[in-house]
Amino acid sequence: MQHNLISKIYDCAIDPAAWPAALSEIANALGANGAMFFEVSNRGGNDFIIAPHISENFKHEAVKRYLDAFNDQEIIDQEHFARLSGANLDLDLISDTEFYPNHATFDKLPNVQAMMKTGLRHRAGTLLNLDCWKIDRFALQYSIEHGPITPQEKAIAKQLLPHIAKSLRVGRPLGSEGHFIALQSRLDGLAFSVAVVDSKNHLIIANQNFHEMLQDHDVFQLDRTGQLKLISQSHQAQYNALITQDDAHGTKGRFARSEALLFPTNSGALFVEICPANNHPELHGLAAGSRLITVFDSAQKHVIDTEIVSRFFPLTKTESQTLNLLGLGYSNNQIAEERNRSPETVKSQIKNLFNKTNTNNRTELVQLAVSLNSPFSRSWLR
Repeated sequence: MQHNLISKIYDCAIDPAAWPAALSEIANALGANGAMFFEVSNRGGNDFIIAPHISENFKHEAVKRYLDAFNDQEIIDQEHFARLSGANLDLDLISDTEFYPNHATFDKLPNVQAMMKTGLRHRAGTLLNLDCWKIDRFALQYSIEHGPITPQEKAIAKQLLPHIAKSLRVGRPLGSEGHFIALQSRLDGLAFSVAVVDSKNHLIIANQNFHEMLQDHDVFQLDRTGQLKLISQSHQAQYNALITQDDAHGTKGRFARSEALLFPTNSGALFVEICPANNHPELHGLAAGSRLITVFDSAQKHVIDTEIVSRFFPLTKTESQTLNLLGLGYSNNQIAEERNRSPETVKSQIKNLFNKTNTNNRTELVQLAVSLNSPFSRSWLR
């Protein structure tokens, strides 16, 4: 059952609209009434909680009303979950009893009283992404009768959480505006190169960006049989493992970005992420061993909505302007000339951007910014 559930979790990367059903199965496996993801965004200097994906037994309207009504207390509780779960590198669920040990005090909280009216009481949560603490927060909701999460349920969660973290990360740039009604058209509209290959690495579907990437860079090659091959000499072993071995995925826990492959090119770099893909309604099912491959080309020009990025990272106005020009492919000297600043000042601003976003280079920085500009983020944060 667990292997089947992990497969469904990775299906959500190619079709994020499948998360409600997957979250329901995850909640059931962990003895919970429901499950959801949270994000903390900032608007006008104030933090507010949103729930982008919820299990199918919950209603978005009801969840939104709850979050609007108890936003301040939820911010406090979410910070407790983040502080405790982010204190170590292991992916573990934190029970709300760990920061509200006094039951009498806990039951008097306004959000808990509201939950109890619907039959819920306790929660368990964790950060799925330490690169950005404000996104990819996972939470379970438990009934009054069940009580807090048990050690046995925590042990099961520990096996599932790394895969949930990776699927969320890879799927974020693809958005979640329903099923891919016109899959090819949808994929062609993305800023990323996207492809799905079968267990033999034969191409099933790819967007136009992916085919252009094959022509522009000597990293991948599509042979006459339609088999995708890595021709770059770097990362061969890691690439083969991600393509052929299911247990090579979800190994980095909260740092799913670390499983990505970075290939330098003449004009920038390719940032490649791979995850299992097992089912999609418009592909009539996928055979075991299929993979979703996304490729971000840093050499392409990317228009970044820095207002959205600033809701997750505390960027200054000048840092936002610099990030926008980085997305358009400007060099340090070009940015300095455009903004009438010294190259040293620009270099310092870029270093600050790396530090604030936990990225290591321009490719990772712009890839993260474009991911946060996904159709999903725009639909929730506008």
